[in-house]
Amino acid sequence: MFIINFLSGRTQAVSSFGQTSSWLSISQSIIQGSGIGPYLYMVYAFDLRTLSPYNVIIKYADDLLLVGRHSSVDVSQEYDNICSWSVRIKLTINTGKTKEIVFHRPTSRDLNIPPPLSDIERVSQATLLGIDITPTLSTSVYVNKMLTQIISIIISYLMLNIHSIKTVSSLVTLSI
Repeated sequence: MFIINFLSGRTQAVSSFGQTSSWLSISQSIIQGSGIGPYLYMVYAFDLRTLSPYNVIIKYADDLLLVGRHSSVDVSQEYDNICSWSVRIKLTINTGKTKEIVFHRPTSRDLNIPPPLSDIERVSQATLLGIDITPTLSTSVYVNKMLTQIISIIISYLMLNIHSIKTVSSLVTLSI
């Protein structure tokens, strides 16, 4: 009974820059930030399986990752399977957030890249659990992003220290 009450009669509003929208009823999606939401999704998505044993579905919170390998079942068939499953259990796939990336060896000369999935954007870089990766599974984009953030933090720290030193020296000058 607790779960039914938890999922029933939910409302949502958006607050931004001191303004709050009107409250609207919602009847879909996992409750963001709730402790029980990811577990409910895992129970809900428990029966989702790939068509081929060579392909893998990874479920994380309310996200899903399909990894298709060379098999008799291609990724478009697996994606159609996921779409059919989502219709059957009344879940909507957010195609605006859904991306496709094709991984390959860096030195491959004869790439047999499948046609892109319909209505899904194919990208040359993706972020999986906070890590940026490329089609060759390079993490250089992620490393460069981290280095940029670290340099920014160091510069901010140095600027703060320079400002503190000037303030201290001016206080010392004033007190003499």
